[in-house]
Amino acid sequence: GTGTGVDVKALLESAILRRCTLTVGDVVRVRVPAPGGGAGAGERDQEHELLVAEVSPEDAGAVSLIETDLAVDIAPSFDYERAMRDVAEREAARLRDAAAARAAVEDEIEARARDAREAAVRAAEDEEVSVRREARAARYREAAAKRAPPEPLDGDGDGELPRVQARDEKARRDGRAARRASSSAE
Repeated sequence: GTGTGVDVKALLESAILRRCTLTVGDVVRVRVPAPGGGAGAGERDQEHELLVAEVSPEDAGAVSLIETDLAVDIAPSFDYERAMRDVAEREAARLRDAAAARAAVEDEIEARARDAREAAVRAAEDEEVSVRREARAARYREAAAKRAPPEPLDGDGDGELPRVQARDEKARRDGRAARRASSSAE
């Protein structure tokens, strides 16, 4: 039985024995009575259709049921197999999508890490260039300070710093003085 008090084997034998032959592709209808004889709260008999998928010997295509011992194997229904196949396909698609999403995240993490490494290398190179420039500027200032004349010290004369003139300014003044001298000589 099935735990419901129904003898499925007896129901199947009863449905098959009403036939003379079974052919591949035949549908055998098996009625399972509702618990309590169907008189309960709207319960109905259930009817199941069993498809004859194959017969033995396999090359027969049909078998006679008259005075024949039968052995029946019931496989899961085609609807059930289709439903399980659909579930498996959906699960495989979900797993593929999850793997693709995980790969995309890993690619993004790797790209960000690569960008960070490249930025760190550029920053280190920029810092090195800056340090070299600063060192070169310091050497230049030091060399320029060594070439410059010494600064006058307080108490060197009248307390005033000498006036430094640019060469162009001195040349202009000298040129004016020369013109005055030539105009006064005339």
